[in-house]
Amino acid sequence: MLAMKSRTLFWPLLFTWFILLALAACGGAAEPAAAPRATRAPAATATPRPTPTVTAVTVFDGGRNDNGTFYRGQADAPVTVIDYGDFL
Repeated sequence: MLAMKSRTLFWPLLFTWFILLALAACGGAAEPAAAPRATRAPAATATPRPTPTVTAVTVFDGGRNDNGTFYRGQADAPVTVIDYGDFL
């Protein structure tokens, strides 16, 4: 009777042991407490920051053909076609 009970408890106990081991491995060390930062008094006079300049740039070079399809780039641009295939 004891041998039968120990055999039926073996797999649940083994599974529980593996789960507990996995959970223990996931736990990391606690991060050390951050040291307090030293604060400085604000400067008496603040230096002015430069104002950023914004320029308009048109990047889109495209439009619509006579048949209604869209195009982008120049019509006489060089084209390189690379064909990848595997027919073994």
